[in-house]
Amino acid sequence: MEVAQDVLNYIELIDKKYIEAKRLRTSRFDNEGWGFWSREMNLEIRAKIEDGKHSQITLLKSILPYWLTTSELLELHHKSKISGLAKKKRLSKERSAIKDD
Repeated sequence: MEVAQDVLNYIELIDKKYIEAKRLRTSRFDNEGWGFWSREMNLEIRAKIEDGKHSQITLLKSILPYWLTTSELLELHHKSKISGLAKKKRLSKERSAIKDD
């Protein structure tokens, strides 16, 4: 149960940071706006996965594609409001599917 809550907390954090960065039109390559917290979270999740003591490692592993998809979507929003609409739509659907799982 603890791991499931960890996963929900990570997803909430990613969503919160994504909304904030999108509003500010931040690039995913911007260390201060996205990179520092993102790297720390990624390292933390990987450490938990490598530890192997959690009963639901699969759920922890699902956060990484969610984070990556969100990061790609953020970059599309940073580059332009118009270009990449089809890709934005595809990534949004993919992101929602991962979150629903």
